[in-house]
Amino acid sequence: MWNKSLGESCFRMGILFDSSIPTPWPGQFVMVQTSDYPTPLLRRPFSIHNLIEKESSVFGFEILYKVTGQGTSILSGKSCGEFLNVLGPLGKGFSYSTTYRNIFMVAGGIGVAPLYFLSKTLERLTGSDKISLRILIGGKTARDILCAEELQSLGADVYITTEDGSLGSKGLVTQSFQEAVENKGRADIVYACGPKPLLKEVSRIASLRGIR
Repeated sequence: MWNKSLGESCFRMGILFDSSIPTPWPGQFVMVQTSDYPTPLLRRPFSIHNLIEKESSVFGFEILYKVTGQGTSILSGKSCGEFLNVLGPLGKGFSYSTTYRNIFMVAGGIGVAPLYFLSKTLERLTGSDKISLRILIGGKTARDILCAEELQSLGADVYITTEDGSLGSKGLVTQSFQEAVENKGRADIVYACGPKPLLKEVSRIASLRGIR
């Protein structure tokens, strides 16, 4: 296991598991018990960010998280070699069809975590030359933008929007999404992850444009 600081209270944690665990699918999540003590009582949910693989064998996964409270604060103090009580993978995950060729993704802050896993899986299943993948990442400031270079390395067109204009376009990522679907042609499907207002607005825009 590793627990690497990415700056601005964000961390990437690698968790190893045994071979009896089903291989996760993009969009699935795990429930992590952050402490062995009575508090915090409830497990914390985390999207699966990436698989840990070697020679086509999966033996772990990564989560991407931001310290926002007691549970994630405890998690940020975990060290290599410690054991974690984890339930998962849980959830249905993202749906996908090989007929999708023009794909949009919209991420708000730490919501980029499962979309990186999805992008990597799509690149593996179809090849980056077979699909048009446009990913819009938004945050309040430049410090909230994660994984942009990694996504570009997969062949995706990455567009960044920050509310204060410190990186990329100034404004909301949902505004950038609306402009993108109006100006960059057809979209077969849009995947999104982030705060509820973002998801609601992406859904509204997609519905108006007839996008899944």
